[in-house]
Amino acid sequence: MEPLQYVWAGVMAVFAGPAAFEIMGFGIPLTVLMVFGGFVIGIVGGATPGLAGPFIMAVSLPILLSIFGFTPDALLPVLGFLVGVMKGATVGGLSLRSCSTRRARRMP
Repeated sequence: MEPLQYVWAGVMAVFAGPAAFEIMGFGIPLTVLMVFGGFVIGIVGGATPGLAGPFIMAVSLPILLSIFGFTPDALLPVLGFLVGVMKGATVGGLSLRSCSTRRARRMP
């Protein structure tokens, strides 16, 4: 296979995976839902002082493995959640830093 075919196969594996639920007849893939959930949790954790992306990932990995198990079908949702957590923590940490920087500039 060519490299682009591997990329396309990965995209199709995410969107053609098991559906978590349906909205108006369209299935919402579990992996997409897990990425979104990880992103939201990452934003909250990244904006919390003392928490960071790697810490949230280290706490959530054993929980996710106990929920999904060690099956090949669990690989995409678990990794999707961890990627979402890391990206969300980055966004949450940036928004917190930008708010504190604005406050520091306003103070005389």
